[in-house]
Parts: sequence; structure tokens; C-alpha cells
Amino acid sequence: DYLIDFVVALSESFDIQPDGIQVSVVTFGNKGKVYFYLDEFSTKEDVVESIRALECKRENTNTTGGLWVTRNDVFGSAGNRDDSDDVIIMVTDGKPTRDEDMLDDEIDKLEDDDIKLIAIGVGKADEEFLQTLVDDSSDYFYLLDYPNLGDVTEAVSARACGKEIEIETGEATEEPETE
Repeated sequence: DYLIDFVVALSESFDIQPDGIQVSVVTFGNKGKVYFYLDEFSTKEDVVESIRALECKRENTNTTGGLWVTRNDVFGSAGNRDDSDDVIIMVTDGKPTRDEDMLDDEIDKLEDDDIKLIAIGVGKADEEFLQTLVDDSSDYFYLLDYPNLGDVTEAVSARACGKEIEIETGEATEEPETE
């Protein structure tokens, strides 16, 4: 599964440890669901093993639910460290189909809580919508299909760590239009 491979590769790019980078995985199909919390695993190997065990389900796209659960249950948990930046890396191939009327409010709350959002749109993802979610255009990526997720792993990892990037696109990878 290309999505699982991407999340594994992204996790492997981080220095995961109790006093370093911590990772959580949340899905947002019919509802937001935490698969594991920030302090649940202390090694990169344990994180990768848990990610590889995930099953991707074909459900709706409850972006609001996923962001709410991440903000409240992941970043609002005892496992979140006060001295660390909170970053959400969201991958979607659709547009919100559940609780869309509450999404703007949830985005405002992410901003109020100083949570950075990196959005990755794939295939039929609503590019215009996703571009509105990020504060910096460098935090938005669009790919024509899932096999190309690997093309942006390094750039997404760099952005998650607050680094500036230059994007080199592959054949089937497109950059969003900008003004």
C-alpha cells in the first residue's frame, strides 16, 4: 500500500525517541480515530511496526473529525510535550464529506493552538480547499496518484521540521497553481 509505505518512510526520516520527535497516527474516514498516541512508542522500529500493521479502509472523508481528534486527543494528551512543535501531516484523496459545516471552526482552533498543518492532496483531492488549510504554500503538496507519494517524502519531512525547501517534481507530480 503506497500510503502505508509513505507514512513508514516519513517516520523513518525522523529522529524518533522519547526526548526527540514523537509520532501519532490518526485516520479520518467515517470518524476521526487515533491508532496510536505520541508517547505510545519510544523507538522508530516500534512506530514503523505499528504503521505497517494498519489497514487502510475505503470510507468517507471526515477531515473535521480527524483534525478535532488530533488537536484534542493527541496534542491535548499527557504524551504531548509543551516544548515541542505540534505538526499535522494530512494526506487525502478526497474532499470533506462529513461534518464539513464545522471545518472552518476547527481550522481556526488549530491556528489558535499554534498547530502547523501540512496538506498532501492526491488524485481527486480538492486542491483549492487544501490550499486554504495551510499557512504557507510550501506546506501544500499535490500528487496525481499514490505511487508518487515517495517523491515528496524528503520535502514533507523538512517542512515538518520547519526547514525551507525547494520542490523538484517527478513526471506525474504537479505543484499547485499560485498567484
